[in-house]
Amino acid sequence: MICIYDKKTTKDNFNNNGLAVLDECIVAEVTEELNGEYSLYIEYPADSRKATHLVELNIIKANEQLFRIYKVERQQESTRRIKVWSRHIFYDLAFYFIESVNLVNANMKEAIEGTI
Repeated sequence: MICIYDKKTTKDNFNNNGLAVLDECIVAEVTEELNGEYSLYIEYPADSRKATHLVELNIIKANEQLFRIYKVERQQESTRRIKVWSRHIFYDLAFYFIESVNLVNANMKEAIEGTI
């Protein structure tokens, strides 16, 4: 089952159907390469009312894995499809960088706070 969630959904709120169940997918392909890409590509009918939820940054759950939408392309009138590209949610961490930190004589709480 493929579900879509709002971009602000927290980690404890993915145990329901979210905004909608995407049950009209024309194409749904997961690409998982060892030490490489982990992504989900979807084609969906543009005239479906559920298609309004297919926007950048929203989250898709497929096979219990979470993917963040990074690109949405509305197709020409002839095909009436929406193409959606998303990356696994762990790619969100790519935008966070922690410089080298060396804490001496710090407890766990101080160490965590020192890196934030």
